[in-house]
Amino acid sequence: MAELARGSGQISLHPIWERSGLLRPRDPPRVGAQVLHEFLSLDPKFSPYEHGKQLGPVLREWFEVKDESVERFKTNLLKQSGLCFTTFEAVGGEPQISMDETVTFAYALNVRKLVNPPLPTGYWGNGCIAVYVKLSAKLMEKPMWEVADRIKKSKSNATDEYVRSFIDFQELHYNDGINAGKEVSGGTCGTRRLILGGEGL
Repeated sequence: MAELARGSGQISLHPIWERSGLLRPRDPPRVGAQVLHEFLSLDPKFSPYEHGKQLGPVLREWFEVKDESVERFKTNLLKQSGLCFTTFEAVGGEPQISMDETVTFAYALNVRKLVNPPLPTGYWGNGCIAVYVKLSAKLMEKPMWEVADRIKKSKSNATDEYVRSFIDFQELHYNDGINAGKEVSGGTCGTRRLILGGEGL
C-alpha cells in the first residue's frame, strides 16, 4: 500500500492472504501440545466481560521509558544472570500480583517463521498466537532476572506443534467457553512505550 501511495505502478511484494489454508485446523483436529491444557480451560458459564464488570472500570496505563534506561536495566540483568534478554522479556513481566496469588501472563508471539513451512513473505494476515507463563507472588520476591528468564523460556513452547494445537483447540472447543482463567495479565512492549494490562482485558 505504501508503494502504491507513493505513485508506484506496481508493488514489489505480492500480498498473500490464504489464511484459511495456511493456518487452518488439521483434519482431524488434535491437541498434541499438552502445555495448552496447563493454561486453557473450558467453562461455558465464564465470561471475561461479566468478570470485568464485577471488578469495576478497566483502566489502561502506560508509561514511556527512555532507550538508555532500558539498556542500562538490561545490562544490569546481564551482569546478574549472565543471560541476554529482549526489552519485552526484561520489562514486560512485571504484572501486579497480590500475596499468595498466581497470575497467568499472556502475550502474543509472531509465529510466521515458527510454523513449518514458514508463512510466505507476502502473507499479511494475522500471524500471532497467544503464549502463556505463570508468575507467582513468590517469584516476584526473587531477582528480576528470574522473572525475565521465565518469560524467555516460555517462548520455547511456541513450536509448530504448539501453533497447530492451539488452532485445533479453538476448532474443537469453539463453543465450550475457552478461557485462561480469571487471573490473567498481559502486556505489549514497543520501542519506547510499555503497556501493561490487568484482569478484565
